[in-house]
Amino acid sequence: VISNTQFLSNTAGYAGGGAFVSGDVTLNGGLFQNNVAMTDNGGGLNTSNTLDLTGTLFLNNTANGAGGGAVAYGAIMLNGGLFQNNVAATADGGGLNANNTLDLTGTQFISNTAASNGGGAFARGAVALNGGLFQNNVAISPTVGTGGGLFTYSALDLTDTQFLSNTAGYAGGGAFSSGAVTL
Repeated sequence: VISNTQFLSNTAGYAGGGAFVSGDVTLNGGLFQNNVAMTDNGGGLNTSNTLDLTGTLFLNNTANGAGGGAVAYGAIMLNGGLFQNNVAATADGGGLNANNTLDLTGTQFISNTAASNGGGAFARGAVALNGGLFQNNVAISPTVGTGGGLFTYSALDLTDTQFLSNTAGYAGGGAFSSGAVTL
């Protein structure tokens, strides 16, 4: 468990500009800001397992691959928190790249950018959103840029979530889902 820790202006030649963790990650508070992953994924944070965040901020991080703010390969649970001005320069998930399930409550994704899918967030597994905000996010590519705010390959369950002024170069300006959607 990491509480109220700051990762500021760090650079990794490969992945996890702010931090790279091989195990499960639990964060309470904290800040990942101005970190860079030069070659691969996770500008702010890269974890190969589960990610459990409460009130964590990811601001102005950049990945040359996926997950400008963060990337996780296990299940993700977010409670509160903010992903703002993060960039996935060559891949998916400007703010967040979730390679498993994503359960989000009250998290905000504002002004994040992905080269391809999921300007705000990208998820491979089922997504449940309650009270989130996706605003001014961009999925750039005119040929594959889908889900300006959110992209998911699987089922999407939305409750009290707002999608405002997001842009996709190809399809799904606010959100794009390949699976069943429950509103």
